[in-house]
Amino acid sequence: MTNKSVKCYFEPNLLDNIKEYLEKRVSVSGIVTSREDGEKIGIKVESIDLFPQEKDLPTIEEMIGILGESK
Repeated sequence: MTNKSVKCYFEPNLLDNIKEYLEKRVSVSGIVTSREDGEKIGIKVESIDLFPQEKDLPTIEEMIGILGESK
């Protein structure tokens, strides 16, 4: 979110997922490494979750319909 790179360290068993998810939006969980000033510089990846592609997200109309049903 800051447009600064963060080095990712991962176990070999995650390599296939990483290759598959290149150029896609993901959420990465793990142990973060920071400098003394608090800037994040690395993460030891424990899990990777793929975000849905934009084409798979509901439209505004569909979301309004979902919200309208909760009355």
